[in-house]
Amino acid sequence: MKKQNAIVIKVLSYLILLLNTPVTVQAEPLSEQDLDYTLQSYLLYAKEHNPGLRAAQAAISAQEKHVDLEASLPDPVLMANADVNGGLSNGSVGVTQEIPFPAKLAFRKKTAQHLLKRTHADLIEVQAELEKQIRSVYAALYATGQALKIQKNTMELVKQLEAVIRTKYAQSGATQGELLKVQVEVSLIEDEIRSLELEGDSQRRTLAALLPIESHERIPYPDSLPITEFTIEDSELMERIIAENPKLRGMKSEENAAGSNVSIAKSKFFPDFALSAEYMSGGMSPMIPGGNRGEWNVGVKVKLPVWFGKNRKEVEKAKEMEAQMRSQLAAMKNITTADARMLFNEFKDAARRVTLFNKVLIPQANQVLGLMQISYRTGKSSVLDLLDAQRTLLSLEIKHAREEAHREKAAAGILALLGGWNRNEELFSEQKVGAQ
Repeated sequence: MKKQNAIVIKVLSYLILLLNTPVTVQAEPLSEQDLDYTLQSYLLYAKEHNPGLRAAQAAISAQEKHVDLEASLPDPVLMANADVNGGLSNGSVGVTQEIPFPAKLAFRKKTAQHLLKRTHADLIEVQAELEKQIRSVYAALYATGQALKIQKNTMELVKQLEAVIRTKYAQSGATQGELLKVQVEVSLIEDEIRSLELEGDSQRRTLAALLPIESHERIPYPDSLPITEFTIEDSELMERIIAENPKLRGMKSEENAAGSNVSIAKSKFFPDFALSAEYMSGGMSPMIPGGNRGEWNVGVKVKLPVWFGKNRKEVEKAKEMEAQMRSQLAAMKNITTADARMLFNEFKDAARRVTLFNKVLIPQANQVLGLMQISYRTGKSSVLDLLDAQRTLLSLEIKHAREEAHREKAAAGILALLGGWNRNEELFSEQKVGAQ
């Protein structure tokens, strides 16, 4: 009975342990059918399926194995000798293992670890660049879609105007020149619509290639565009870019690896060793002078670094490579700073222009168009004046959509310099802006 109770207690304990053990469920990768054609779904899908990201991830796996390989000893050498003339029973079997000076393996491993950090930085850079490209194409696709919508709406209005003028022309209330002007305007808008459709087709193909998905035709024009706003000052953002930029971090790791290579070069002034062990079946040992057959013999070999001039040149070469990497890193910091400031200016200028279009130009152009419509109906303005006001409003609305896209392209560039949105969520906020 006691034995049965003990078994029951053990089973219950095991079940309690299982119930309290957290279970990790592997999320299924997002499939093409799961896409809801929002910016976030595009980014998530690309993160899981883009071949460039997969290649960067594979590079990390390969470099991790390389770290272990750099810390391992070289393969031992097996040696066997037999006296054919004296019989196969007379011979020897031995093994030799080369052992580098202890610090050499440590320096090699340290170099490989720095290069592993570089590979991790490369992955972040590839991911950030992919996110930048997707955000930029998405913004451009939004602007193209808005331009198409505006042009088609304008087309309907101009065609209605054409019908009115055609009726007036039939009643001698309008001139042939007015009718032809409206017809030319219709043809111009039709041409611009065709150009925009081709532009949108190219943008959708680019987006499909970045994700990647098989068909670009199902990608719609976005109805809204996420608008990025900074939550910190430019000076703080610049400091963050210099500290977090994946390219700079990768180059810093390369500089550190070059420093470890200097230590490797200096370690060549220290000797390497080789240990050998041999079993002799009779006679004298060919591996170890003075060794007798029929017994175990061991030996030690020392590789003497006597070519000091050669080793000094190795050290000088390694130091020059380290200085080269340091200079390249400084140059890249300057380039990154300049790129960041250019993107800041582009972002601010585009944001200023968006506000100008929203609050001043488009409302005024709408007001002018309304006045021209009234003036045309009363006969105080010509159809040319009305069409000019309509085209001015059309041009401003399209420019407004393109400036919104331009602003988000600049924001995407800044995000890429920081290593991507997910690594810096606290620095930005996003709001969705719908069609104007």
